[in-house]
Amino acid sequence: MSLEDIPEVDINDQGINSGFYKFVLIKGSDYRDYLHARTIYTFHTGVFDDFKEKLTRQHIDVSLFRCTGDGLLSVDNEGKTLKAHGSSTNYGKFDTTITRILLENYARINSRFQGFAVQVE
Repeated sequence: MSLEDIPEVDINDQGINSGFYKFVLIKGSDYRDYLHARTIYTFHTGVFDDFKEKLTRQHIDVSLFRCTGDGLLSVDNEGKTLKAHGSSTNYGKFDTTITRILLENYARINSRFQGFAVQVE
């Protein structure tokens, strides 16, 4: 696996039916941005550690990546919306412009989220 193979947005499937996810926004050495979201972690550090563990298994140097912000991602299947909001004290407020671009691209190419509106606060 190379850096180009890492998905820009990775939202786990567990609990995908509407719910809240913790997400981290990550900057790679290739200047690409990544959004990694999980339902199974209590803290944002766990989400970032999960991202780094996936890279380690693929023999990618995790020191090339840094967390630039975090928040919550709300998935509303009925209302067909993906909403990024909030932050924590761990990594600070995420960049709303980058997050919007990543989520809009993800919703457009991922059949699971086609037709979803993206809200970023």
